[in-house]
Amino acid sequence: MDKSDTIAEKKRKMTEQLIAKRENWEEFVDFCNTDEDREPVELLHNCGRTGIYCKIYNRDKDSPTGEINRPLIYAETHLTKTSNDPESTSAPDVKIRKILELVAADPDAQKDINNDVVAHVCGRDKKGYVRGIGGGLRKTQMLASAPSREILRNVEQENKSMRSDIELLKSQFGTLVERCASSSSSSNRSIVPASSCFIKNFRGKTIAVGSYNTIAPPMEHTYIVIVEEMFDKDAELYDEEGKIGDVMIGQVINWPKPSVKPFGILNALR
Repeated sequence: MDKSDTIAEKKRKMTEQLIAKRENWEEFVDFCNTDEDREPVELLHNCGRTGIYCKIYNRDKDSPTGEINRPLIYAETHLTKTSNDPESTSAPDVKIRKILELVAADPDAQKDINNDVVAHVCGRDKKGYVRGIGGGLRKTQMLASAPSREILRNVEQENKSMRSDIELLKSQFGTLVERCASSSSSSNRSIVPASSCFIKNFRGKTIAVGSYNTIAPPMEHTYIVIVEEMFDKDAELYDEEGKIGDVMIGQVINWPKPSVKPFGILNALR
């Protein structure tokens, strides 16, 4: 109701989910706007129509770790009548400033809702209510769901990291293709003619990029390939013990012909 300019506007914006009869709503609005009722109010919510959960969602989305900092949410969603006065000595203003100072001093110590800054400055949460999280949520529910929420947060972080790695690989792969294509176009000027190629595993996945000599004496089942870049260092080598990650860039290896695809073959990218 604090976002409404007039009492008449507040009466029009009835919360139908909570109150069925309009006359009851109007009585409630009148009661909340009497001088006697408004005078003791110290902290006002500034969440607006979107509510505190929208604030929590936005902070969670912008957080690099996906963790929700309850003290910061509490400070951001509450204001006082003198919030813009840095010299104010009112108890609510002192509390908000104290919360922000303590969070800035030790941001990593705010995970335990029983011992975080809000609990120390404002006191323990009352039954059926958790400050800075929203109504209708009990502390026992928060504590019981903590392990599951931590697992979910870790999975989300892994997914973010994986997406970042994929984008990096795409960028590196595109650069390699351009470089190798340029090298291939000038191969007629090379002393040893070579063809750039994708090195694939037995399932058809590209694990490295290299080149092989196009005029070397042919071998029956393998190519002699020079390794130029690796994408999967854990892939097993073909005819010796070890992994391709054990090979030095520029080193020569033998690789089965069906798993060596020149850049000119379109299905090499599939």
